Amino acid sequence: HQAFGPNSIERLPAAWGSSWPRLQHYFDPPLALNLPEKIVSDASPISLPLPEMNGSKFDFLKIDLFSNVATQSRLEIDITWTSELGEGRVRFVPESGTNLIPLGAFGEWLLSEKIQNLQITPVSGPTHLKYTVRNVELLRLKD
Repeated sequence: HQAFGPNSIERLPAAWGSSWPRLQHYFDPPLALNLPEKIVSDASPISLPLPEMNGSKFDFLKIDLFSNVATQSRLEIDITWTSELGEGRVRFVPESGTNLIPLGAFGEWLLSEKIQNLQITPVSGPTHLKYTVRNVELLRLKD
């Protein structure tokens, strides 16, 4: 991470999220993360309630994210986690609506045996950013 910066998958989660109705049957039943709905009025992180888990158990994170960011502006989000391997991070550019993040594409996630926390943090956006996250689920592709 020091040499190459954060893992960025740009708009891939938004593109896959827009195809969610066609993709959802490829996944096993989700692990829903019960997150109280609230609007965050700045770039504060949202911590997701996560039981200690093995990263190979779930490949994807699905979130419904809504913000006041205009379509011509750029909002970047970091998904971070901590495990016995240290901190992992993936960055993407969401769109309002469903975003499907392929966490299993990153070794830091996939090889972790004890993931202890998961956090969503805006890293860029307008000065008066407001956003909310709903329907957070961890998913696994069917074998």
